[in-house]
Amino acid sequence: MSRSERGEPPTQAGGEQSAAQDSRCDVLVVEDDPSTRRAYAEALQASGYRVAAARDGSDALRVLDRATPWLILLDVRLPVMGGVEFANEVRRRGIHTRILVMTGGNDASHWANEIKADGYLTKPFRVKELIESVARFGPDESSGSSG
Repeated sequence: MSRSERGEPPTQAGGEQSAAQDSRCDVLVVEDDPSTRRAYAEALQASGYRVAAARDGSDALRVLDRATPWLILLDVRLPVMGGVEFANEVRRRGIHTRILVMTGGNDASHWANEIKADGYLTKPFRVKELIESVARFGPDESSGSSG
């Protein structure tokens, strides 16, 4: 269910939002390709989600220092700190946030199992699939750092 369907005020449109701009976010997009990261963020914002974005695992950890989204969309193949290392660090820190792996090829389910992710999307995928997956993994009482 989107923010508008939940009766919450809409977010600002027009690109990705960093946690420095707003410490509240629903979804953290971790993707190294700038145009792909922007496209995912814009599609999610258009559906009413508050989005933070990071280019790699290290950048994403800095976002998590200021915000705890209920879902992390995680590309596995990242520079600086890869998706597996990032996911392990998230778990080590005791952050209870759902993770949805996004990766190409036939190994998406392998990587999802490797990091104990909640699900996966195999690239390339349609924006509609992205939005439906995010909605399916929507917030509940068990997600977030307070759970």
